[in-house]
Amino acid sequence: MKFETLLFCNLILLSPFWLISQDTPLELDNYMKISSYEDMAFFLKKTDGNSEILSVEKIGSSVLNRNIYALNFSKKG
Repeated sequence: MKFETLLFCNLILLSPFWLISQDTPLELDNYMKISSYEDMAFFLKKTDGNSEILSVEKIGSSVLNRNIYALNFSKKG
């Protein structure tokens, strides 16, 4: 399993996504296939725009030149 896949799996397991009423790519695929990096990046950007408690920020790049994101959960204001 690639590092990016493991990273995103850990993000899903350790992050309070249950506070966001939006299906993850894994849920949309009925838990039948692992989400791709592209699917997860799109999901994070879309969720960031639709959530009052989540902000997503790029914190670096992988050796494959893929963005690495930090997810910040907090009430704004």
